[in-house]
Amino acid sequence: MNTTDLTAAKRAATEFLARIKTYDDAFKADPVHSHVSPRITGAIRRQSMELTRALANLRHPWRPDR
Repeated sequence: MNTTDLTAAKRAATEFLARIKTYDDAFKADPVHSHVSPRITGAIRRQSMELTRALANLRHPWRPDR
């Protein structure tokens, strides 16, 4: 495990949590209708994939596609 991959994973996790907080704030703003913008949910999905990739790089640092 190298520090570059670890830093990237930490950054991806922090950004993921920030996007989740944005979702929670949007939901709390109008809990009756519980409608959250597709932009927010799409951003969460994309960031989730980035976090998954960063964690995969931690587990498999020897992969040839890196």
